[in-house]
Amino acid sequence: HLWSSSLFSGRCPDNYNILLNYIGGSRDPAIGSMEDDDIIAAVDKDLRKVLLKTDAPQPKVLGIKVWPTAIPQYELGHLELMKELEGLESKVEGGGLWICGNYRSGVAFPDCVTFGYEHAKVVKEYLDSR
Repeated sequence: HLWSSSLFSGRCPDNYNILLNYIGGSRDPAIGSMEDDDIIAAVDKDLRKVLLKTDAPQPKVLGIKVWPTAIPQYELGHLELMKELEGLESKVEGGGLWICGNYRSGVAFPDCVTFGYEHAKVVKEYLDSR
């Protein structure tokens, strides 16, 4: 869950909160094929178990978006694969091979931007030395 209204002021009226919910994923892919009203009911039911009072008002749904393959899930063996990629990069004589992507640094947007920015410096340094 992400309390968007707490992170970004002015997103909603003072007497409301915006809560973004991310559900499903590789461990519950069936959610992606559910009807919107069924997804809303399932999320509301779960929130009332762990976060909301059972007598809380019904949610005011601003929108729903289903991305069946939105966020990659790292599986068992991922760290070993990353070590193998690092080994391949280091074996290239003279350097010049960089394998980049969200599977290297994390799937969150800020992680991807940071990784890309830092690796751009490495690539520039390499190219400047040529």
